[in-house]
This record gives sequence, C-alpha cells and structure tokens, in this order.
Amino acid sequence: MSHNKTLFSIGLSAAALIGTLTLSHGQAQAATTGTTTYEGGATTVWSSPAFSTPTRYLTHGQQVNIIDSKTVNGTTWFEVGQNEWVPSIYMQSANETTATSTAAPANTATAVGSVKVNYTAGSTTVWTGVDSGKAAAYLAPGETAQYSETSTGNGYTWYHITSGWVPSKYVSVVGANTQPTTQQTQTAQPAQQQQAQPTVQQQAAQPSQQQNTQQQTNTYSANTQQNSTASTNTVSSASATVKVTFYDPASLGSNMGYNGVAANLAKYPKGTRLKITLADGTVLHRVVNDTGTFVSSNPNQIDLAWPNSSVPSYGVTTASVSVE
Repeated sequence: MSHNKTLFSIGLSAAALIGTLTLSHGQAQAATTGTTTYEGGATTVWSSPAFSTPTRYLTHGQQVNIIDSKTVNGTTWFEVGQNEWVPSIYMQSANETTATSTAAPANTATAVGSVKVNYTAGSTTVWTGVDSGKAAAYLAPGETAQYSETSTGNGYTWYHITSGWVPSKYVSVVGANTQPTTQQTQTAQPAQQQQAQPTVQQQAAQPSQQQNTQQQTNTYSANTQQNSTASTNTVSSASATVKVTFYDPASLGSNMGYNGVAANLAKYPKGTRLKITLADGTVLHRVVNDTGTFVSSNPNQIDLAWPNSSVPSYGVTTASVSVE
C-alpha cells in the first residue's frame, strides 16, 4: 500500500509539473498582432530569421499573429508561423504601436501634408518612433509620403508617416494644409529677419530717396515718362530761383521768334511751359524751345528770347521760375 501511495504521489506531482510547464509555455507563446509597414510592394516572409528562403508574401497593412521574436545580427525578427519570419523593419507589432502612441512625444503638433525624400545616396530609414534607433521601413530617393503629425527630436523635425517616423534631415515638406507648430517656430525667425531687413534698408534708403526727390524736383530728363514725373514734382514744389540772361534768336539766324526760352534741357526739357517772374516783378509765360552754351552747363540759368533793341539795361537779372 505504501508503495502504491508513493507512486500515486509521484504521478500527481508529475502531472502538476507538466501542467505548469504547459501553462508557462502557453503564456510565453501568447500572440500579439503585427502589421506590415512596407509601402513599396509585398513583404517577404522568410523560412528562418535570415534573408535566405522566402515562403510567402504579405501585402501592405496586412495583419498577422506574432508568436515569437528574436534578434539576429542587430535585426529583430518576428515569427508569424511555423518556419515563417518577418524582420521588424517591415512590420510593427501591436505592442510597439501602443508604446509609441502612449508615449506622447514632446512638442507634438497636428499637421496634414506630404514629405519628399531628398536624400539621394541610398534608401532613407523610417523609424518606429522619434529617434527610436529602430528601423520600421525604408523610403526610396524622391519617394513621397503623407504625414499626419510632427514632433521634434535630436535637433530635427520628425514626420509621422504611415510606416513610422522620418526626420527632416532626409525629407522636405512638399505640401501641407497646416504647417507644424514646431516648424513654424523654427522657420518664422528667418522670415521675420527677412522682413526686418527691408525695414533697415528702407531706413538706409531714405537719404537716397530724398536725393531722388530733390533731383526730380530740380532735374528733368529728356525721357517723356520722366518729364511727366519731373513736371508733377516741380509743380507741387516751390519755384526755383535762376539767373536770367537775354539773347536775340534773329541775330543767330533763327526764326523761332521771341516767345521761347533757352534752358538746361536736363532740367527743363523742350516743350516745358514756364512761369517766369523777373526780379522787377515782370511775369512772363514762355515755352522752352532752345538751349545754349551757358545754360546747357548751368541748370540754374535761362536765356530769354528778346530783341536786341529792347533788352533791359541791366542785361542780367534773376527770376523765380516754376513749371505751369
């Protein structure tokens, strides 16, 4: 009897141990869900945790059960079936997704837009999280992907695309409805500086603008458009005081008559109507129709067409001149 009890006890202990081992094994093999993240085509399922023999293929976004995982040569592999393995660079587990969504990154801002890979020396790595150090997928040079939010990490703006996170070091924004808050902060400063620079330039340009105004007031160009501008500016400005001399066009063999005035054409182009008030109060209305040796080199002198027989005795005087 004692012998039978002993055997019975051993049997119960063995059964309990087997049950415990079975339960532990089941817990270790509890499956989680994995989702393929590669957007460039099908994801290969390999017969072992190595890029050796393919067994089947998964489509982008397809979900499978992950029953185990191991790391080989720095790459994490997910076991999705018997002799079926997928590298983590092409698949994201539900556990990682939960961890990524639970750990809210600092400075996260909602955004909608697209980024384009500007790195051309090879593929650009998409990471499982901001500066996570764990690859999730790869993007080809020039490839475009949509992003839903941004964050900052390691000095870069990170864009959350379908397959993971990619830093601004290797991509650039090509379209967005609302720019990320972090990006606005970083890019707004250069923009503000650029806006501030014209203000400085405008301040520095004030003397130049004043000079231009004075030149427009006192100087005329032969160009018709400039004539119009110069005339407008002169009309609105105070009249200029000039030196007045007289000359007889007839004595020079000209038939222009005595209704004109010779002037510096750079200041008063031909055809300009002038109101001339002589020093003795005489008011004349003349049209510039000529120039001369003296006035051509002196913008502050005019020669009035006048018969030699009636030239005033003083010969030279001054006048206040304004454009009519």
